[in-house]
Amino acid sequence: MPRVSDAYLAARRTQVLDAVRACVDRDGLQGATMEGIIQISGLSTGTVYKYIRSKDEGIEAAMSTALEGLTAELLPFLVADPMPSPPEVVRQLTSTLESFSQREGFSLLRVAMHGWSAALSNPALLEKTAPTYRASGSR
Repeated sequence: MPRVSDAYLAARRTQVLDAVRACVDRDGLQGATMEGIIQISGLSTGTVYKYIRSKDEGIEAAMSTALEGLTAELLPFLVADPMPSPPEVVRQLTSTLESFSQREGFSLLRVAMHGWSAALSNPALLEKTAPTYRASGSR
């Protein structure tokens, strides 16, 4: 049997994490379930469980990868030398945030709000996201 490519595996992982985000956007953090994630993903139960073992693990992975992606998008504006004028920085940041957050079927901004509030009471999620927030603030 031929081995599947790394690109294929990465695409399936993205599909699962997008399903987690869409489920959280639709049902809220507490209402999201593995059944909902599986349904939204369009993948088999076994395939979804290959990438995430639980709803909480999926939420942690979905939040941390989204935060890493957003940081990568925003970083050039935050470390530009020379720094553009404040109105231009705000325009660039707002435009980037808006375009990054709009996904087919869900909004990363709504998902991020759920995740941020969950991190306040979920030590594992806080541990995964806090280093990115701290690093972004120190630049």
